[in-house]
Amino acid sequence: FTRASTASYYDGKTYAKAEENLLIRSQEFQSSWSAQLVSVTSNDVVAPEGTTTADTVTEDNSASIHRIRQGLSVSGTLTLSVFAKAGTGSRFLTIGVNNSTANYASATFDLSAGTNTQTLVNGTYSSQSAAITSVANGFYRCSLTVTTDTVSGALIGLSATSTFSSGSRGFESYTGDGSSSIVLWGAQLEQRDTLTAYTPTTDQPITNYIPALQTASAGEA
Repeated sequence: FTRASTASYYDGKTYAKAEENLLIRSQEFQSSWSAQLVSVTSNDVVAPEGTTTADTVTEDNSASIHRIRQGLSVSGTLTLSVFAKAGTGSRFLTIGVNNSTANYASATFDLSAGTNTQTLVNGTYSSQSAAITSVANGFYRCSLTVTTDTVSGALIGLSATSTFSSGSRGFESYTGDGSSSIVLWGAQLEQRDTLTAYTPTTDQPITNYIPALQTASAGEA
């Protein structure tokens, strides 16, 4: 058998990494996420794909970090992302990963202007970068990529300013007003240096491998 054009085939042995999401309950920020000085109102806003499944995260009036966190254990080069839009007030979004007060990375975003305003990295973490892309219904998909040794938590929170120096683990410490909020949907953590399509999860993370598509030169059987 011969052919004049390039062929593609599955060899049955080589596997490529498919889309994955290492976070659980990726659209349910009131479940499997611990809240610090915020409240979560579930299924409160129309999400990017048209269903009323986005959650509103509202700060209280305490002086500290205002965020949600999911614990996990992973290492390597990671990409954390979430769909977010501005809520009440004028708060900024900060996302990040860490394993201690010394080792962390975070990125802060302006959800009104659609810009990345600050990226922080400390300790053993390195090679951080951030991106923000406009999607449907006023949401942005915000992402942070960083090389780590060990990560024990993924965090999503509010910030009062676009750039800050005082805080903890890359998140700003400030006095909340009890009403300012951001809207979240579709968090994802991937063990790779690129952002892929959003993969929703429930009680289990999704880690898949698929047979790799190979290319044969013209004339190969």
